[in-house]
Amino acid sequence: MDASTRRRSVDACAAWMRSEHAAGAFVAKDVEALRARGTTMATLEGMECEDYARAGCGETLGARVRMRRAVRAYGRMVRGEEEGGGRAARRTDGGARFGGRVTIEEDLAPVFDRDRADWGGDGNSMKRTRREGKENARPAPEVKMKKRRLPPPWIRPPGTRFLVDGFAHDLDGCEHWFLTHFHADHYQGLTKKFDRGVVYGTPTTIRLVKERLGVDPRRLRAVRIGERVDVDGVDVTFIDANHCPGAAMILFEFPNNPKAAPVLHTGDFRFHEGMRDDPHLRKAAERAPVLLLDTTYCSLDQDDFPTQKHALRAMTDALRSEAMFGHRRLFLFGTYTIGKEKVFFEAAKALGQKVYVGKAKLAVLNAIELTKEEKSLITTNDAKTNLHVVPMGSTSFKKMASIMKYYKTRFDSVIAFKPTGWTFSAQSKTSRSTKRRQRGKLVQYGLPYSEHSSLNELRSFVRFINPRKIFPHVNNDCGPRSARMLELLRASDDEYADMLAGHRTTTT
Repeated sequence: MDASTRRRSVDACAAWMRSEHAAGAFVAKDVEALRARGTTMATLEGMECEDYARAGCGETLGARVRMRRAVRAYGRMVRGEEEGGGRAARRTDGGARFGGRVTIEEDLAPVFDRDRADWGGDGNSMKRTRREGKENARPAPEVKMKKRRLPPPWIRPPGTRFLVDGFAHDLDGCEHWFLTHFHADHYQGLTKKFDRGVVYGTPTTIRLVKERLGVDPRRLRAVRIGERVDVDGVDVTFIDANHCPGAAMILFEFPNNPKAAPVLHTGDFRFHEGMRDDPHLRKAAERAPVLLLDTTYCSLDQDDFPTQKHALRAMTDALRSEAMFGHRRLFLFGTYTIGKEKVFFEAAKALGQKVYVGKAKLAVLNAIELTKEEKSLITTNDAKTNLHVVPMGSTSFKKMASIMKYYKTRFDSVIAFKPTGWTFSAQSKTSRSTKRRQRGKLVQYGLPYSEHSSLNELRSFVRFINPRKIFPHVNNDCGPRSARMLELLRASDDEYADMLAGHRTTTT
């Protein structure tokens, strides 16, 4: 074996990959698996991620993507040395660090480096950098925190010095902070440096805060659903919000002031008729509470959603129909950091298959109290199933095309399900199921599966709770927009019917 061949052997490549430049793309067992197959360096450079999987290399899809990038960067480096250095050799340092100009990314599906993907909390934070890994080249500059703002009234329960989902704000004397659920727009401002008091949340939410944000456990207190705790003389009860796992409404009562009205903060929630039987909500309704209300869909454009059960049934019907065309179809299910889990678990049950999740999503699922059946439906090997969980942004046609290119030897088409209430707003008011769009071999289903209440559900909830005052806590401008939401929520059935008829006339 001459010097050039030795330099380009699998062992030499693996050694380079285990150096600081290549972040240890190959582990020892990967090298043994390749050596047993008699793999040459030339063969290695031509291998795709699926070839690595068949060879028993790389425990996760993300690891195999890093291996593939590293192999090709190493090949360019060696060729540059054999050609006498020069421009080719000088260009390899950036590729070695996975942040330079020679890193191959254009044919990789953006969702595959899922350990670094931004899954978002509410669908509004799907931006990703295209030059991942540049932190390996030099430390990122310290980001200065924005000056904190005084809290608006809808995150401060009247009669308390508490803040709910208000970590980006300041309130003198506030030592008790409440988090309704683990979505980014609600825990914004909460970091591992938090030292301003105690954070209360459900066990699932507190586990995520501790594990994902690194907040000091001494600053956290878990409160179970239905449990009443005394916080600075105020009785606090967490109530299931029917939103994402761990999400809760929070009821504040004042035993030392019998004349004070209770305060109910809904966080994000989806009302259903079963909530009328909740003893805590019924008791609060008897006393006409102050209501801090989730008004995400308080609009005539989203007047009525199909039930979650109906939306899930429509999804499984579409899934079975698409699956009849053969096994070379890849199904994608969009989710947030936490939320929409019912969709992909229902899909797995419908087809009797496991569903693939990446490491980042698996870490979140491990913090959720899953059933034994749900745990049995999860796999971290993407080659074992054609049901894949992806960030919500990866259900767009652009991202689907990239995924299709990556899996071109395995699948003939990609079908994505995008479960969000916003898909409903674009449909006609007579539509109550999925909306199918197709571009060649790519199919996207807009699934009107919402974890927020529609306007009609909000109106039903307001009638049930009978609040003496309502503070909208989404899209509240303290002006005409807020006044319009209150008008919609308080209108009689006849007044509402007239509003709806007029709106449909102007929008058709």
